[in-house]
Amino acid sequence: MSIPILNGVSQYTTYKASGALTNVRLNEARYESGRLYLEIAQAYYNVLQLKEIILLEEKKTDLVRKTIQERRRLFSLGKITRADLSGAEADFSRSEAYLEDFKYQLKQAEMALESLIGAGEGGLRLAIPKEVISIPKNLLPEERIAKRYDVIAAKENLKAAEFNLKKAWGGHLPSVTLNNYYTIPEHNTTPNKDITMQLSINVPLLSAGIVTAGVKQAESALRQAELQLSQTKRIATDEIRKAYESSLNSARLLSLYSKARNSAESNLSSQRRGFSFKTVSRLELLVSETSFLDSEIAYRKAYYQHSLNTIWYSVAIGELPKLKN
Repeated sequence: MSIPILNGVSQYTTYKASGALTNVRLNEARYESGRLYLEIAQAYYNVLQLKEIILLEEKKTDLVRKTIQERRRLFSLGKITRADLSGAEADFSRSEAYLEDFKYQLKQAEMALESLIGAGEGGLRLAIPKEVISIPKNLLPEERIAKRYDVIAAKENLKAAEFNLKKAWGGHLPSVTLNNYYTIPEHNTTPNKDITMQLSINVPLLSAGIVTAGVKQAESALRQAELQLSQTKRIATDEIRKAYESSLNSARLLSLYSKARNSAESNLSSQRRGFSFKTVSRLELLVSETSFLDSEIAYRKAYYQHSLNTIWYSVAIGELPKLKN
């Protein structure tokens, strides 16, 4: 029976390196799940946005149709020119074209979402917030990338390279083996109770070149792992910066579109009051209603873009998706 005494050093470093590599693969899979989550969120918000826009565009098309009817009445009375009527008819044609295009986009978006989530029986329940989420602010650079799974994977890869280097250096150590010999007695023979033990020490003199080459290779792998970690951090920091700036910009745009919508709504209320008192014409009221719908459509587009940007930032810093350990 042979008992390797110093082989435990090599076995231990191999065990630790394999554990680090397992963590690398696990965190790489988690990182890819975040990319998929972001892609699904984009498709999901696209579907929600198109559904709302189609409803608003249908209302707008109906208003434009009523506007044409009113302009035709006014044209017959000689109160507007032919150019005014032609412009309204062109607006109606554009509105119908936009509506058909949005319906086509919705079908494509629903197909894209279905292919992403792999809808089977009952489909898939999406854990994607419908409302805009708040984004963390005043985070230090290291705090921003601390939860990113690609950075964690790169750190674990560096650990594995360090353990492999230790394993390679361990090749210079002598191999110490304790050999035990015991003879099993045969039938009708006097048993020998002696146990012979032999300590065997093998010094790697002639294989030093091979070991040194292994060390050089492990050192090269370690440098590559360090460069990979540095590059991963740079890419992560750049993505976080872009996502954060996009979130701030879309928040500003959403605020501006909200003000524009509120102004259009206030103007529409005034026009309705004026129409009830016969101080505002029906044409002016229809134009105000159309203008309000235009502002509402612009606001909903900005809303969903901002929602997606906040999701992007949360994914970029590793806050989303919430994965079970």
